[in-house]
Amino acid sequence: MRTVFKIIFGIVSILFTSGCNRESEETPAKDSFPSVTYVNTLSGGGDIGYTDQIIDGLMQFNNLFKISLSIKNPSDMDEVGATILDWYTSSQKSNNKSVLVLGDYMYEECLNNLNLHLSDSQNIIIVDTPLSKNRQKGVYSFFISRYGISYLAGLMAGNSDQANIIAACQGIKSIDESVAGFSAGYKQASGKEAGIVYLDSDYKGFSSSQKAYECAKDLDGSFIYPLAGGSNNGVFRYTRENPFTTMLVAGMDTDCSVLSTRVPFSVIIPIAHALTSVLTDWYENKIETRDLAFCLGDEFGAKIMLNESFLSNVWIWEDYYDSPDYWNNQLKKYSEEAQLIEKRYYEK
Repeated sequence: MRTVFKIIFGIVSILFTSGCNRESEETPAKDSFPSVTYVNTLSGGGDIGYTDQIIDGLMQFNNLFKISLSIKNPSDMDEVGATILDWYTSSQKSNNKSVLVLGDYMYEECLNNLNLHLSDSQNIIIVDTPLSKNRQKGVYSFFISRYGISYLAGLMAGNSDQANIIAACQGIKSIDESVAGFSAGYKQASGKEAGIVYLDSDYKGFSSSQKAYECAKDLDGSFIYPLAGGSNNGVFRYTRENPFTTMLVAGMDTDCSVLSTRVPFSVIIPIAHALTSVLTDWYENKIETRDLAFCLGDEFGAKIMLNESFLSNVWIWEDYYDSPDYWNNQLKKYSEEAQLIEKRYYEK
């Protein structure tokens, strides 16, 4: 019995060893894979929204293909420049495909100042950034339009006596479009002007949750359209701590119905799916259009997600939306109009 065991053990050992050898021969080293380097926003992750969705998109792509993925978290613009330059020099030493994904529109100015000359194996993708006429060869971008979806949200909020926008700062294309769209939609539906509050003069407005909380306190009773990234959590916290408020809040970037009972619908920005799609085209050498724009009604365009349990979960409500079908009817009523208005907006 002891002899038989030795024979069997020997056979298993040989098979196991040969299997390991085949695997090492067939599986290339990780540094031979196409490489993806992501430069995160200065506000970082943890916003339960836009920035975290970018990371999700990278993870989805990482699960689809064999790549080498690296995520950088710069603390300031100087470090962003150093990170871009480090990627540029290190990826030039390799013949493998390499792409640098820039997570913030502000990084393009930094990129332009470096005056890089990309090789055929090097590409740069700027996330959620609109067209630039002077963009060099090998640099791509995609942008998810905010005007049409924000116009639609403003129309849907039109029966609210007051509407206010709480935004991180001015000067960011996605925020400026959203402010313009919601303001126009709300005025069209209500005949009134929406108020606008900016939390800061730059990206620090995305991490000013307490300021957003104080703003919500001052604007109690109105419909809030939050455009402040992680700072939006301050608005949702206010509604949780004051369950009898009549304030309504549009969820932003992702489904926010779990964050507050005062969210009748959320504006979904499918940044994760859009990024996965663009990276897949890059991986398969199919990326051709240097500047992609996803508008309302497109596969990767922004969407409205209704909170189906909204009316059954709120503690207090107003007469105008006391029907379970109210928000769904608003969405159906105004969707085509919003698409038409957005088309005209970009034609100008």
